[in-house]
Amino acid sequence: MSPENIPSIADHPNFKEASCRQVDPETADEYWHPQRYESAAAKMARRICQSCVIMQDCRDYAVKTLPDFGIWGGLSPRELERLANTGDGA
Repeated sequence: MSPENIPSIADHPNFKEASCRQVDPETADEYWHPQRYESAAAKMARRICQSCVIMQDCRDYAVKTLPDFGIWGGLSPRELERLANTGDGA
């Protein structure tokens, strides 16, 4: 399935309850779109993702679409690509 045929994670029935949606929008961008994936902000995003009600669905979505930037389902683009290449993802 090509990325344009994959429903957006924003269409997930529980998206409004996603942990990332509960973070102050002014802080959220710093967390989920960090300058460095080993930064304190990126680590905080990963911790927040761990308790998310849609973490696995978000990760599965990201493995299918392979975003170039950001933390998705607690993983960086490099980690998502590795997961997609091993076949252990969605």
